[in-house]
Order: sequence, then structure tokens, then C-alpha cells
Amino acid sequence: MDDLENPLFDHPMHLCKPDDNHERLEVVPDTLRLLSQIKQPIVLVTVVGTQRGGKSTLLNLLHSRRTQGFGLGHYLDAQTTGLWIWARRHPHDPELVVLCMDTEGLDTPHVPQWYNWCLSALSILVSSYFIYQTKGSIDANAIDRLGVILKVAEQLRGGQQQQASGGSSDRPHFLWLIRDQQLQMKKAPRAEMADKLDSAALKALERCFAEPADCMPLPRPVDRDEQLKDVESMEWEELRSEFREKYAVLEDKIFTSVSEPRRLAGRTIDGSTIAGLLDTYCASIASKDGGLATQLSQLPTQRQMVVRLAGERAVQQAVAAYRATLHEALPTLPVDQAQLAAAHLQAHTEALGVFRREAMLDSEADIDSDNLPFFEAFNKQVAEWSVQATPLELGTGGSSEAASASSSSAASMPAISCAELRTLVGGHLRTVWDANLKLSTERCQAELDRLFAAVLSRRDAGEFGSVDELRAELRRLQCAYADSAQASGPAKQPLGHRFFAEHTSLEPSLLAVSLSRRDLTSQALPALPRTPPLSSALPRTPEGT
Repeated sequence: MDDLENPLFDHPMHLCKPDDNHERLEVVPDTLRLLSQIKQPIVLVTVVGTQRGGKSTLLNLLHSRRTQGFGLGHYLDAQTTGLWIWARRHPHDPELVVLCMDTEGLDTPHVPQWYNWCLSALSILVSSYFIYQTKGSIDANAIDRLGVILKVAEQLRGGQQQQASGGSSDRPHFLWLIRDQQLQMKKAPRAEMADKLDSAALKALERCFAEPADCMPLPRPVDRDEQLKDVESMEWEELRSEFREKYAVLEDKIFTSVSEPRRLAGRTIDGSTIAGLLDTYCASIASKDGGLATQLSQLPTQRQMVVRLAGERAVQQAVAAYRATLHEALPTLPVDQAQLAAAHLQAHTEALGVFRREAMLDSEADIDSDNLPFFEAFNKQVAEWSVQATPLELGTGGSSEAASASSSSAASMPAISCAELRTLVGGHLRTVWDANLKLSTERCQAELDRLFAAVLSRRDAGEFGSVDELRAELRRLQCAYADSAQASGPAKQPLGHRFFAEHTSLEPSLLAVSLSRRDLTSQALPALPRTPPLSSALPRTPEGT
């Protein structure tokens, strides 16, 4: 689908939504499908904050310098719940897609705290630019909410033990945006933020976000309180000039910061990556009873999500490559077992290369513990084997040295070793193997029936004068079956062997009995005199009587 036809570029769409009680969080399938169709690199700008703080208006302006789109009263929903997204092109790079994401307020009434954790985790997980928005000033409540966000970010990073790595492109930018700021700051906004936060929070910002974490005030968009409810109906030019000037600086700051795509574990983020992460994360944060994770430690880490997403994609792509390569090597069935085994080896080797590439593994490196479960899943879908240890008797000593080494009874015991007996029990190879054997059996049996039908016809007609003549015909028939192109595959030899072993002993015996009976019959019955016709023995009737 061309981006111009993708509804995500036309209007906001619901991406993740909770149920009525905020006990479950699930992706919206249609939106996820449209998002996965965006193949260009994506940067995602998210605004997180309290309700009625102007998050939606800010994102509407960021999208198209309009005040309509996200927020109360838009035609898709009467309230921002969960996550909403709206796509546009980057103003300085048309090949880069900017995804604006609006979030449910962190202070929504009657919503469990762990629901806010999950929303924050989803936002941080996929964001390139994370905006934490508060109103008025940097106060204690705002710092407490930021503390929760930082704990979620730490959990995503894998805890405090894991230091920031991968460069700034691997971590989102952080901006604390102070809306409707009226009090004069004593210092520059960034320095003011640093003074208000304790050292633990500052270190968490350094670990979890690209440096430096920033802070910026933004004045009110209108002069009077009563005008706030009408902001959505205003044009850009109707907003306060001071607000427009500060907003232009903010917009340039954001678009400059996200001029390069964000990368996760070496991968450039596109629509399918974000869709996969969100889908996987929503499934991962669900607890066993169907609700959301209720402990912060239950939230999976970003590394776990990236490894899982890459692993699942590696399995999918590798299995698809195996199927395609095997089909290309074996366009028609049946084939003999050696051909099938060789084609399997070739297809598995190429598919393994695809798995390593998708899982971002070196071609020579061992499969690490993170990717081992996915590697095993790949092999199981390709060819699942049942392995059984089978004892082997190697002899009673074998070499002369062993024979002379001991004269005890133990020396006369057979040497026992074990070998692995592998049986193909599943996977795509088993499916192809069974289909190949079935088709081979059907064709070979049909060819045997066709060839033998002529022998049966001649036998029934009594054309064989001796057993040797029948045996010669059966040998000729066996050669014809061996040379037949219609009979092929793994069933040809065992089926032919069983068929001819049975008929080579049975048919001559039956023919011998038949010939013996015919000879006995011809010898036991004497020649009878010719009996005149009955009509010649009757008296002739005179004519006319």
C-alpha cells in the first residue's frame, strides 16, 4: 500500500486500548496491520502526562500546524484511552516517517497504577522522542510521576546493572515540557530540572535516555481561561504570538533530534518493527489470569522484547526460506531418498543463513542462550527428530590385545556401546517425506498392476505352455519395471521386491498345477465315438402327411 493511501497519514487511529475496567490492554488489529505496512524508517514522538494538559493539541500542531485531530471531540472516539497514532513525513527528509503518539492521561480516575506502568512502558519502548508534560512548574507530584516513569524505563533497560549502550540512536530523547508556565525560573530550564531532581533520578535519565535530557517551558496558547475550550476550533494564526514563537523553537528542537531513525539492537525501526514490539509486549505483560502485570518486575525488558521479536522473525523467515529452497530443488515428486536428503541439506543450510541474519548472529558464532529457543523452534518446524539411545554389541574383546589382557569371565562378556537412533517424527521435512512416499507407492503399484495385467491375461488364455516360459516372462516383466520411468521414488525397490518375490513363487506354482490338471484330464478321458445328429435318427415324415 502506498503511504498516500494509508489511513494512518489521514487521521489519528486507535493503536492500543484497554477494556472497560482497564484490566487488559490489547492492540487494535486494523491499526496494527496498517502500521506494519509502513516500510520506511520511522521515528515516533510521544507525549505523556496528565489529563487535560494539552497533549493532544501539541501533537496536532506537530503533525500539521492544526489544532484538530487528536483529543476530545474527534470523530473516532470521545476520549483518549490507551494509545493513538497519526503519521506524517519528516519535514527535512521525505523518506523518514514521523509517528505522533497520544497517550491516556496518567491521572485517569479509577485506573490501577500498574496500568499506567504498562502505558509508560509501551511509550518508552517504541519512542524516539519522549515528552513528559506537566503544567505550571516542576513540583513534587510531577517529580513523583517522573519517578514511576524512570522505574519503568530502568526495567525496560534491564535494571541498573546494565549500562547504557548502543549510542544515542539506541535510546529515545527525553524532554520535560512545562506547559502554561507562568512563574519565572531562577535558572535555565535544564539546570532548573537538574536542581529539582535527586542524583538517582538524574542517573536514571542518563542510563535510559539519550544525553542530554532536556527541559523547556511552553506558555499558554490563549490569553484567557475561557478560550481554552475553543482551542480545537482555532487556526494557527489565532493562537498567541508568544506561544507560536516558543512552539516553533520546540518543533525545530524535536524534528532536529529525530532526523535520524532510531535503532534497536542494530535494527532500524520501521512500521513492522513497532507493530511487532507492541503486539509482543501486550502479550508479554498479560498475567496468567488474563489481566495486566501487577508488579513492576513483571514488565519484560526492552532487550527481551527485541530478542523475542528478532527470534520470532528469524524463525518465520528461515522456515519460509527452507520451504522455498526445498520446493525449488524438488519441483515434482516422487524422488528417491538420496535426492530428498540432499535437497533437505541444501535447504537447511540456506535457511540457517537466513536465521543467523535475521537474529543478527555472526555466520561462524555459536547460537547464544538468548537465541537457542528460537533456533530449536526453527529446527523443529523444519525437521523434528525423536532420538533414542540404542545399545550396540561390539563383540567379545575384538582385538588380540583385548583378548590376551584378561582371562576372567568378564573378558568374555560382549562390549556394549550406545548409538543414537534418530526417527523423523515431524516438521516440514516429515510432511514432504510422507507425501513423497505416498505418491511413490501409488505410482509404483499402478505400474506393477499395468505390467502384470498382460501376464494375467496370457495366463488366463492358456498361452503359457510351460512354467519356464512363465518364469521368463516374469523376468522380462521385472526388467521392464526396473526401467520404467513411471515407477520411481522410495517405494520402487521395496514394493517391486515384495511383488516379484511373491509372484515369482506363486504364479509358476499355480501354472504348474493348471498344466498338470490339463494333462491328467486329456489322458483320463477316452475318445468317444461320434454320435450322429438326433435329426438323422428320426424317421422321415412323408410329404403332405
